[in-house]
Amino acid sequence: MLSGIVRIYAKARSLFAFVGRDYFLYLLPSVLQSVVGLMLVPVTTYYLNPVDFGIFALMGAVAIPVKSIAATGARWVLGGNYFQASDGERRTMLFNVLVSELVLRTALIMVLTVLAEPILHAVVLDYRAEYLTYFYLTLGAAWAGSLWSAISFLMTLQSRAHSFALYSSLQVTVNAIVTVVGLMVLKLGVEALFLGALVSGVASMVFEVLYVRRYVSAKLSGRWLREIVRMGLPATPGGLAELVAGIAEKVLIQRWAGLSALGLYSHSQQYQSIFKMLTAALNNVLTPASLRTYSGHESADAQERILTYWYGILGATGVCVAMLSDNVIGFLTHGKFTAAASLVQIWYLIVFSVSHGNPYANFLMARKYNRALMYTQLVPTLLGIGIVAAATYLYGIHGAAWALVSTSVLIQTARRIVAGRLGYRGVAERRFAEALGAYLALWVLDGFFKWTLLTELVVAALILPLLIARFRLLTHLSQVVPGDNRSIRKGKENS
Repeated sequence: MLSGIVRIYAKARSLFAFVGRDYFLYLLPSVLQSVVGLMLVPVTTYYLNPVDFGIFALMGAVAIPVKSIAATGARWVLGGNYFQASDGERRTMLFNVLVSELVLRTALIMVLTVLAEPILHAVVLDYRAEYLTYFYLTLGAAWAGSLWSAISFLMTLQSRAHSFALYSSLQVTVNAIVTVVGLMVLKLGVEALFLGALVSGVASMVFEVLYVRRYVSAKLSGRWLREIVRMGLPATPGGLAELVAGIAEKVLIQRWAGLSALGLYSHSQQYQSIFKMLTAALNNVLTPASLRTYSGHESADAQERILTYWYGILGATGVCVAMLSDNVIGFLTHGKFTAAASLVQIWYLIVFSVSHGNPYANFLMARKYNRALMYTQLVPTLLGIGIVAAATYLYGIHGAAWALVSTSVLIQTARRIVAGRLGYRGVAERRFAEALGAYLALWVLDGFFKWTLLTELVVAALILPLLIARFRLLTHLSQVVPGDNRSIRKGKENS
């Protein structure tokens, strides 16, 4: 009896230790986003229809230039210089990066604001006057997010997981509250989605400025401005390719499949955004360890543990995605968006692709191979535009989804080849293959045999314990990230 209590206590201590580690804190916003997103689905799909989601997606696509072109490559600049710079140099570098990001984004938004009406007339088939208001709201939200990319990456480099979790959760919470109030209380319709994005962005920006003021020195530096141009300039071609690809994807679906199909497609991407946040949580933990490893400060053991555990999570979660997506989405959306389930299963492949490619990108970033990062993004993305156009024309929204998955795989494959030639050695490759194989096998089998819900639940109940045991998810729960947050930060200071 006593030994049993001791074992339970030990497991509880391991769980609480895990909760205090960076990984969980980086994962927390993703979990919150997942929970809040799923809670919002019945509300938004009750008040809105596929066409509304199509409009929201189309306005976001037209505003893509703000994110794709108005970028200085802040992550490349910070990632390539942060661990080599002194504290004073870091402060000046960060100030120049933030000012450059804000100025560039503000300038482009002003141009788009002036040209908004002719742009919408050219892009939207059935133009309406209210679309102009939607577009202005979208641009406002894009401006409010000017600093987040650089500041969130700074938090990652500093291992300020608590701050990252707090600020990310703030965005999710405010967005959800404003959206619900707009739909249920103010009866705004699709405007509630735009207002949610705008208000959450403005609220986050205020707190971002309060956070970052401790880490900047307000001084323009020719050295760092030149470094931003030198290291950030390679991000521009990739941004232009991303711009064309992002606009083409939504506009072509609208023209060849209609706003309703675009709405289904956009709704499926809500679940994809949850996958992206989960992958971002992985990258936020993996990036500092990777950059220090590839800068010669640490071994690859930390990466091995993180990736092994992560691939186990992907495999276990993939069991549910492969077999239960249609039932879950049908229940959440009152049966109005069930057709989006097959797209969600396709999007899950991007999680595997991006997760597998993160170490390659971090290796190239740490070694300052920015041109390699540029070309491995630019060339596959340009090829992907043609693939997306042809696949959308021939196979509709499913063709577009498969084309984007193919583009992601091309990018990661290109980076793996380049990194391998430059000395990169694979990490947890076998575990990745096992997790991906499990997902694909269940997806194919379920589609081929058309299992009933009861059969799917039974198969899931049998497979999940096997995957949990294979990847030792419970055994190593508290060992995902070696050391605690303080020791990681101490190590950085010593370096």
